[in-house]
Amino acid sequence: MNDPPVVQAASTPLRLGNPLLPRQALAVLVAGVLVSAGAWGLAHRLLRQKAQVLFKAEVDREEESLAGRLDQNMEVLRAAQSLFDVDDEISAAEWEAFATRFGVRKRQDGMRSIGFVALIPPEQRAAFEAGQARRLGRFRIHDLGPGPFIAPLTLLHPWSAETRGLLGLDLCSLDANRAAILRAVDSGEAVITDPLHLTSVSAGDQKHPGVVIYAPVYRRGAPIEDPEARRRAVKGAVFTSYHADELLLHTLRVHPQLRVMVLDGPTHDPARMLFESRPQPAERYFHFDSAHQVGGRIWSIHYEAPRTFGVDGDVHAPPLVLSAGLLLTLLLAGLTRVLAIRRLQEERLLSELTESEARFRAVAETTDGAILLYWDTISYANPGAARILGIDREALIGMPALDLIHPEDRAIAGETLAARKAGEERPRRWEFRTLRPDGSVRWVDLTATTVLFQGQRLVLATALDITDRIAAEQARGDIEQKLFEARRMQSLGLIAGGLSHDFNNLITAIQGNLSCAELELPDDTPARPFLDHIRGACLRATELTKAMLAYAGDAHFRWQRLELNALVQDVVVHALSDLPPEQDIEVSLAEGLPSLEGDPDQLAHALRELVENALEAMPRGGKVKVATGLQPVDLATLDFDFFNPDTTVGACIWLSIADSGPGMEAEVQRHMFDPFFSTKFAGRGLGLASVHGIMRSHLGGIRVECWPGKGTRVTLFFPVHGRDGASP
Repeated sequence: MNDPPVVQAASTPLRLGNPLLPRQALAVLVAGVLVSAGAWGLAHRLLRQKAQVLFKAEVDREEESLAGRLDQNMEVLRAAQSLFDVDDEISAAEWEAFATRFGVRKRQDGMRSIGFVALIPPEQRAAFEAGQARRLGRFRIHDLGPGPFIAPLTLLHPWSAETRGLLGLDLCSLDANRAAILRAVDSGEAVITDPLHLTSVSAGDQKHPGVVIYAPVYRRGAPIEDPEARRRAVKGAVFTSYHADELLLHTLRVHPQLRVMVLDGPTHDPARMLFESRPQPAERYFHFDSAHQVGGRIWSIHYEAPRTFGVDGDVHAPPLVLSAGLLLTLLLAGLTRVLAIRRLQEERLLSELTESEARFRAVAETTDGAILLYWDTISYANPGAARILGIDREALIGMPALDLIHPEDRAIAGETLAARKAGEERPRRWEFRTLRPDGSVRWVDLTATTVLFQGQRLVLATALDITDRIAAEQARGDIEQKLFEARRMQSLGLIAGGLSHDFNNLITAIQGNLSCAELELPDDTPARPFLDHIRGACLRATELTKAMLAYAGDAHFRWQRLELNALVQDVVVHALSDLPPEQDIEVSLAEGLPSLEGDPDQLAHALRELVENALEAMPRGGKVKVATGLQPVDLATLDFDFFNPDTTVGACIWLSIADSGPGMEAEVQRHMFDPFFSTKFAGRGLGLASVHGIMRSHLGGIRVECWPGKGTRVTLFFPVHGRDGASP
């Protein structure tokens, strides 16, 4: 890994001026006094700032404590609501067991009681009282209030002889309770009351400001989409009552120097005071106001503290700073010259750094390539990076660097980055793929090195978009591979042609000697059957020689202008005459095709070979489709599987033969035109090889397309121009 670049200051000599004079020393002394005074003032400011920070930290702690306690209180209500999700009727014993097991009053400071009120229309009062009387032995609703509901208290914890008289009390008889209950029912949320005096649960309750939180309970399965539906579905409400001051006292645990006031509502109305930690301090320097949403109401919290909050032990710091500053003034005079030199060096270094950064930005902002600074995430990206990666610059900043790399290249990129972090040596330049948000893939050539930038070790990477180059190389490689295959097939053809000529000469000699032997022997000689077998073998060898010559392209050709459609019709008519009923041939011929130059016998032979192969690929029946057409062919679409290297681009007539058989494996497809290659148990393997030789002699091309399980299509392409390059 390369060492980070180190920026060095220029070596221009500094001009320091004249030595210090006494008046300059006096000036330094005066400056020292002024600095000491400033330091004294700064110490005072820092002391106040520290007090302010401590005040803010204490306020944040109090706010967090209050928010947590309020959440706990709401959890109690939600737990009580969940009882009625399990059972429609909760007995007093079950309610007492729940409250005791939950440890309501022990765990929740300031909580006075937890209970349940039924909500019934006034006209159902008698039926409700009768039902409760059957359950409890005696029950009567008392202290009725106005409103659409009667809210008799049916469950309460703690339960004692003192609280027994509250059973059946209509809590809607109090305006604050009634308003909170109705808002809870209509909203479906927990709602807190205005400050009120709690109905006595124990002695002393009337001395404290109290609040009650109600949470509605609806009949299971009833629709509650809107307030009207909720009023029809409501069954009752669970509630918890609190002494607000005790709840806040145990929750806030106020600092001795901090005054906290909690009021119900957004205003500082003393009449709505819920809690006050201590009287107003003599000095009110820091203050902070916040608001909390509690059960649909706003609780305003006001904090006050003196300027020495939390820093009483540091009040002597400013005088000490002043004394130390005066003692150091004499030393400052001697150090003035040194400091001046250092300052000039720093200014020059800063100027050079600024100029260097400006030059870097000018280059980075205008270059077409990508420039990135990153470690785990990207710290800087230039417009070129945004253009190559297809992502806005703002979105790139902070983005994990590995997320930009194609998933298949991400593992090696992560390994390289991890090695750089560990200090291992890695190649500075490499090529990989990036994946853009639109799903497109781009190739980049990236050069990376490790640098030290603003005190951070980062990777500085420059990248060029090489997608077009990679595509061109791949296209060139494909064409070179096809040219290699064409040359290979041509070489095989030359070998086959040479062997065919030698083999044909041997057959000719055998046939000549055979004829001479037949002339010398009588007709009834016992050797006559053997001579006939020799003649038959020579004829078959002659046919084999013709096939090899056709593959080699050395067969005897009768060149003429011909119509491909007419040739196809003749071959298909003969093929249809011998077809079994489960096989068929479908012909689709394009009209207006130009004539082409070729040997009709050789082309008919090639077409017969392809049709026979297609029919043999469907032993259980199927359809062979034969079609013709015209299309232009250029270098970009020269994707034949086999072609003559001398083939020129231009308009081509095509002939396709497609079957619905099982298709071919890739290995079979790669060697299907090789001489003597066959998948049949018995066969010479020269049928398709001769097709290849015939198409090579006609300067044509062959394209093979195979779909496993669906069939194979072989397409022959013939140049429209003649063998001499002239169009018809």
